[in-house]
Amino acid sequence: MSNLFGKSYKLTGKKLIEDVYANGTTHKDYPFLIKILEINNSNSPLQFAIAVSKRNHKKAVSRNLVKRRIREAIRLNKQELEDRMISEHKQLAIFVIYTAKEIHESALIDRKFKRIFKTIVTSTNH
Repeated sequence: MSNLFGKSYKLTGKKLIEDVYANGTTHKDYPFLIKILEINNSNSPLQFAIAVSKRNHKKAVSRNLVKRRIREAIRLNKQELEDRMISEHKQLAIFVIYTAKEIHESALIDRKFKRIFKTIVTSTNH
């Protein structure tokens, strides 16, 4: 698989996003709250939606910076989880919510996503 984060990895559709938020299983790892739901109507094994609170980050520049860092961490670390989903013929919709009030550096976000993806891989083992 390639190391890209293209259009097929973006979780779209208001109804699907609301379904993931309402019915998805929750994983917490500060500064992230992750909602995960298995879906069947996807052309990609993983789809992501990213949310950064306007309450905690007033300026769009800071919200976009956090989202860029999250997308980059996902792009770099999704390979093991993506391979697992392809081998099991599953698709996951993942909703990432950034809960911190400060902007964390890229290295911390990258480490957190490595750990998050490992827990997702082990939780989907059964």
